[in-house]
Amino acid sequence: MIEGSFVKRKNRFTCIVKLKDRLEEAYLPNPGRLEEILIPNNILYLVPSFKKLPYMIIGGKVGDELVSLDSRLPNKIVYEELLSKRMSIFGSYKRILKEFKVNKSKFDFLLLNGKRKLLEVKSVTLVINRIGLFPDAPTERGRRHLLDMVKLIDEGYECNLLFVIQRSDADFFKPNKERDEGFYDAFKRAYEKGVNIQAIKFKKIVNFKDIELDGFVKVLL
Repeated sequence: MIEGSFVKRKNRFTCIVKLKDRLEEAYLPNPGRLEEILIPNNILYLVPSFKKLPYMIIGGKVGDELVSLDSRLPNKIVYEELLSKRMSIFGSYKRILKEFKVNKSKFDFLLLNGKRKLLEVKSVTLVINRIGLFPDAPTERGRRHLLDMVKLIDEGYECNLLFVIQRSDADFFKPNKERDEGFYDAFKRAYEKGVNIQAIKFKKIVNFKDIELDGFVKVLL
């Protein structure tokens, strides 16, 4: 792991970082705004990349808290938990299908055991006053997922939404109405319709090699 500092964001997935006495481009696997982390001179953590850019950003720092910035990681960890049957909150299942398409949407997982259980996983990096907030930027895709779940319940699906907070300093989760009122309204509709909405956080990150899920946190409206 390499420690550097943020200089500027070149585009959605590319940052300029300072490594000792030189500037480098680094891949950022996260489309969020990350305004509380991508601050000039703030510490970032990188690894060598096998893509077009020489480095990939895997984490950042907010105060004393290390934050995972790879928005793909929650999906990977949840899949491993599902395979090992440690996600009992979603009931029993015999098969797991990834990237399941239904109607015009694609969901992360379909769990099968007689019933059809959809599971969508969302990455959360923003925490304010110990409350995890999603989204940190307007998300039409996220809003559409929620509205599709509302309809799919009527088609016999069980719908589940899991927010994974990629840091340890959150005690609650709530939808970020200030950043995306449309998502907030869809969230309320989904909650009232019966979508099973859960949030879980990471254990305190010491290094970025051994990241684990911690406990579930209360979801607020």
